[in-house]
Amino acid sequence: MKKYNIYPYRTDLIINKKYKSITNDINIIDYIDVNNTYKTIIFNDLTNKNKLKKILVEQLIFFYKLINLTTIKHILVIGIGNDNYTSDSIGPNTLKHIKVNYSINDMDLKPNIKVSALEPGAFGETGILTEKIISSVIREIKPDIIILIDSYITDNINYLNKTIEINNKGLYPGCGIESINSKIDRESIGIPTIVIGVPTAVEVKFSNSNNNYKPYLLSTKDVDKYISAISEIIGCSFNESVNYLSQYQDSND
Repeated sequence: MKKYNIYPYRTDLIINKKYKSITNDINIIDYIDVNNTYKTIIFNDLTNKNKLKKILVEQLIFFYKLINLTTIKHILVIGIGNDNYTSDSIGPNTLKHIKVNYSINDMDLKPNIKVSALEPGAFGETGILTEKIISSVIREIKPDIIILIDSYITDNINYLNKTIEINNKGLYPGCGIESINSKIDRESIGIPTIVIGVPTAVEVKFSNSNNNYKPYLLSTKDVDKYISAISEIIGCSFNESVNYLSQYQDSND
């Protein structure tokens, strides 16, 4: 789970500090810095799941095109987070909906786009930095790109359970709790990286009698239902984006 303002890198919600009201049921806010692109999808609720899936598929394809559609043959999807803590389980829960076909490659069936998945676990459980686990797997299976899926912490309640951000910058897994992990991005692992982040907890601070502020992380009471729904939406949208890639490469063979 990643906190937005721990590091001076733009891996956070780029509109986090200045709330922009939602004028439609679903809005997309674009931000581009010198080297990186951010797409922030803001929605009122999940009543229009099909529209949200369609938009998410379109945005994933947009990032594939930034990389080059013809060069993507193998995607590694990584579910960051801890399945033992509901608000930090977007990554592991999304993997349950991903159609993995990498093993088919060992059966002499050759899919156009190979998909593999990894749940590296939490540092407190494994004792191994997430970046180390991911780098080791990448060296072994050699994917063309990785997609990191993670839960976020926000300090703006307006984005809680109402936002999905996609970027190609990278992230620091676990830095919302403690800055112990190394950054995961194209520079550190050597291949293109796409991040899908979903704010599922808000940070609030209360002062004590000494005017010292202590932060607390809060989630909504129905966060379990939200995690289940949004994880399915992200997983199914990814599967549809892979179908698009496969059809595109078929038509260009």
